[in-house]
Amino acid sequence: MDRCKDYFCFAVCFAGLGYIALCTLAGCGDLFGVSLSPLALPPALRLAGTLSAIFVGLRALLLVSRRLRGPPAAPATLPGMAVPARIPRRKASRQVAAVKPRAQFGLRGTPRL
Repeated sequence: MDRCKDYFCFAVCFAGLGYIALCTLAGCGDLFGVSLSPLALPPALRLAGTLSAIFVGLRALLLVSRRLRGPPAAPATLPGMAVPARIPRRKASRQVAAVKPRAQFGLRGTPRL
């Protein structure tokens, strides 16, 4: 479910940033010689673009506020709980034997018919 949420957020943010870029280019269309107008879009697409642009702005504000607040606090452990000791890793009991490199590969040295 987390992956679906991440994909959905990516798609909405991508659409929102695209709509923001479209509106910016439409405002500066005379500079680039391109006449783009967001009013040429159907009302449903304008609504979807506006909502996704608002989502991008709110998400950016949320991320900035989380960053300014600082790292999350470490979870407190209860006084009666003991931390389990780590089990040391053992060395492998069987060593891999070294293999002599081959002198010939494939069909070299075989007589041709």
